[in-house]
Amino acid sequence: MSEEANPNDPRFAEIESTLERLINSQRQLLHAQVIMADGLNRTEKNLERVSEAIAAQAEAGKRTDQRLEALAEQIQKLADGQKHSDEHIDALADIVRQLIERNGKNGH
Repeated sequence: MSEEANPNDPRFAEIESTLERLINSQRQLLHAQVIMADGLNRTEKNLERVSEAIAAQAEAGKRTDQRLEALAEQIQKLADGQKHSDEHIDALADIVRQLIERNGKNGH
C-alpha cells in the first residue's frame, strides 16, 4: 500500500510550490537579518561615539568647574585685598584729617 512519488501528481506540484515559497521566505528572512545586523552594528558604533562625546563633555565640564573654583578663589583674594586697601585708605584719610584739623587750629 505504499505509494510511489509521481512527479505528475498534483499534490507533488503543490508540495514543490510550497517548498519553493518556504525557501524564498527563508532567503528573504536571512537577507532581512543581515540588514538588521548591519544596522545594529552601525547603531552600536554611533552609541559608542555618543558615549565618548558625553565622557569628553563631562571631562570638559570638570575642567571648567575647576577653573571656576580657581577664579572664585582669586576673586575672593582680590576682594580681601580691596578690603585691606580700603581700611588703609580710611586710616590714611583719618590721619590727614587730624593733621588738617591740628594745623588749622595752630595756623589761626
